[in-house]
Order: sequence, then structure tokens, then C-alpha cells
Amino acid sequence: YQKNVDDAVSWLENTESSVENINKAVHRIRDIAVQGANGVLTAEETQKIQQELKHLKSQIISIANTTYGSSYIFSGKKIDQPLLDEFGNYNVDLIDYLNPHIVDDKKDVQVGTGENIGVNTLGFEIFEGYEKPVIYSNVVGNNDIVLTLPNGEEIDTKTSNPEKALEKLKEMSQEYGSPLKGYEFEKVDIEELNNNNRLATRTYIKATPTDVLVVDEKTRPAVWDTGNITVPEFDDGNPATFTFMGVTIDIVKGDTTEADPKNLNARGATIVVEEGISSEDLAKKIEGALQAVSEESGSKIEGFTFEAIGEGLRVVAPETAGGRYNKETFGGTLGIAKEVDEQLVLSGKGESKSVAKGQKAGIIQLIEKLEKEMMEGNNEEIGNLLDTIDIYHRTILTAKSEIGAKVNRMKLVSDRIEGDIINFRELQSQLEDADMAETLMELMNEENVYRSALAMGARIIQPSLLDFLR
Repeated sequence: YQKNVDDAVSWLENTESSVENINKAVHRIRDIAVQGANGVLTAEETQKIQQELKHLKSQIISIANTTYGSSYIFSGKKIDQPLLDEFGNYNVDLIDYLNPHIVDDKKDVQVGTGENIGVNTLGFEIFEGYEKPVIYSNVVGNNDIVLTLPNGEEIDTKTSNPEKALEKLKEMSQEYGSPLKGYEFEKVDIEELNNNNRLATRTYIKATPTDVLVVDEKTRPAVWDTGNITVPEFDDGNPATFTFMGVTIDIVKGDTTEADPKNLNARGATIVVEEGISSEDLAKKIEGALQAVSEESGSKIEGFTFEAIGEGLRVVAPETAGGRYNKETFGGTLGIAKEVDEQLVLSGKGESKSVAKGQKAGIIQLIEKLEKEMMEGNNEEIGNLLDTIDIYHRTILTAKSEIGAKVNRMKLVSDRIEGDIINFRELQSQLEDADMAETLMELMNEENVYRSALAMGARIIQPSLLDFLR
């Protein structure tokens, strides 16, 4: 793991250096804004400062596309693509899920057995100072479609028709001073749990911000589909098993007149099947057994819902679980047809933060607004931008401190690995190295034995006069 750690430290130090350069550029932008807010600049000085702002913008875009080797460090896992284009728009979609188990654009490095540390900083963690939530309407049905803004204001479309509601919302977003400005609208179908903890499809109108960091806080259930379940052969007489989340369902062939499941407890149960049972009936039996286990005290699958669908099984995590269980997999000896990646169908992934390709980076929007206000001589507006610049400055400092903490942790891990290497070498030495004193004593003893043997041989085989005459 030492190579991984060394590579991660180099990546982080490169990132830290880039963030520090961005911080210096933001400091300079603030100095320029202070000068502009004072209203003492001449037209010539204003023109020179505007040129400097253009260069600072180009410099920030260049730093945003910094590479480590051939990898762009701020582009998440899309390391072959630069973060920003020449105008400061994102070249890639980036997303970060609150749940650390869900695959997103964060990059982890393995530094030990079962130990992973995130090393990359996503571009929006530096270049975005503001965030807005995704807004969902009430469920589309017979009532008027209403959007409730973060400040509590309600936007009533006065219609229950989703297509008409979309048209009206788009028109309202174009009005001057509209609170819907900067949003895109779409109709979405989302699978959610109904009152019986079963999946139900509901329709919403979704409003997504287009000019800031997007936060989606809608919680949706985690759902798995097993695919077709193969009926076991039972050739060797041993039971087949179906396992899920530490619960084992044993499947045996025998008399099916007795009620299932048997041997029921919090860790599993036994079901009995008849010769020639169909996959559909087997799925129903497994469904019933798992549901019974989930109701046992102390069960690991408490709150889960199981539903036989055709020849397979659908499992729905508890509503309160969110996406926590998305890395759990089915197993056993039933020969599930689907690949693991296909059987884990996650309906929703919980809270996330994201930016979209084509969206202009917030810090670039800030610089362009400052350029515009300076051109028009709006000193008061320039003064108001100082607070915004400070927000970006704090965002950058936060990112920098997190990177520094990761560097320090990596160095601690490196020290631990070096210590492990020394300890293992000492252990190997104790097990395999020779004891020099003991080895020399054994060598001297063997040499003495050899010399004694030679001397005894010389005495036994005495030379005669005939030996000399030869």
C-alpha cells in the first residue's frame, strides 16, 4: 500500500498548491472590488483593472484544469476531461452523494485492508459559493400543482395538468424578478413507498437550479430485484440456501403438507418444497419465509418488504434506511440469473450535490458580474459583491483545510506502513535468520569431528616400505 499512499500524497499536494493559487487570485479580485467600490478610479484605471480581471479569470480557468500526470484533478472520476471550457462552463457532470457507499465522482485510494481514503476534490467544492435545493411539487393528481420555494412561498400553477403547469412555470421564470429565475422544469416519475410499504409510482414537477450548486434532498427507497431464481436440483441430498443480509433460508425437498416456514428465528428459517416446484412458487415460498424472519425480534432484516414478482423476488429497504443498504448483495446457491450490478436496482440514492455540464462556474459568474458593474460604474453594486467574494474565499479555505487534513492523515498512514514493514522484517528475521554464535559452534564441532576422523584413518592405515618403493 505504500505506493498508493505516496501517489495519493503527491495528488493531494498538487491539489493543495492549486487551491492556494486560486485563493491568491480571489484575494486579488477582492482588492480590485474594494478599489472599484470607492469610486475614485479614473476611466483609464478602470480599463486597466478590467483587463486584469480578464487575466484573473483566465488564470482561474487554467488552474481549474490542472493535471496530475495526465489526469485532471478537479474533474472527479472523469480524469480525461478538463473541468472548465475556455468560457468557464463545466465540461463534465459532477455529483457527490451524502451516503459514502454510493458510487459518485469521489475517488478513494486503498491504503490498508478495508481502509479507503478519499483523495480528490470536486471542482464545485472550490468554484461554487452558493447552493439551492431541487424543488418538487405536490403529487400530480386531481389538485392544482403547487411548488413550495425554500423560503416557504408557494407558486400555484392553477392547473392539475402537468404539461400546462410546465408551460406556466417556464413563462413565470422569464418574468423580471421572478423567484423561479434560474430553474429548469420537468415532469418526473418516482417510485416511492405507499402506506403498505410497497413501491408506487408517483408523478411530480421537478424544478432544478441551473446557475448554482444543486442539492437534491428527496429520499427514495433502496430496491433490489433478484432476477429469475433457479430451482435447485437437490442431487446430493443437502439443502439449498438463499441468503440475504446475514439471514439464511434453507430449502429442502420433502413433505409439503406441513406449514412453512420451519425452524424460524431471527437468523433464518427452513422451507420445504416438493419435486418439480416452479420458480414462481419457489419465489413465493422464499418471500413468505423472509417476511416471517423480518418480524422476529432482533432480525437484521426488520422493516424490509419482500415481494415475489414472476420467477424472482423484489426487496425494498425500510423507508428510514435511505440508500444505506445499496452495497449489500444477494447470495446462496440458487443460481440467480442477473449479474450483481443488474440485480441491485436502487430507485433513489438520497441527498446529493451536483453541477451539470454546460453550467457556468459560480466564481466565473462572480468575476463577469464584477466586470459588468465596473464598466457601468455601479459602485454600490460593487460594494455589495464584497460579501459574495468573502463567501467564495471561505469556501476555498474550507476546501484547503480538508485537503491539508487528508495530507496529514496520509502521512500518518505512511508512517504506520513503514512501521509495519520494520516489524514484519524483525519477525521474519526471528523466524528465518541464523544464530551466528550457535552456527559457529556447530561448524567448529563438525570440523573437529572431521579432523578426528582423518587422524584415526591415518593411524589405522600405516604406510609400509613397499609404499615408498613405489
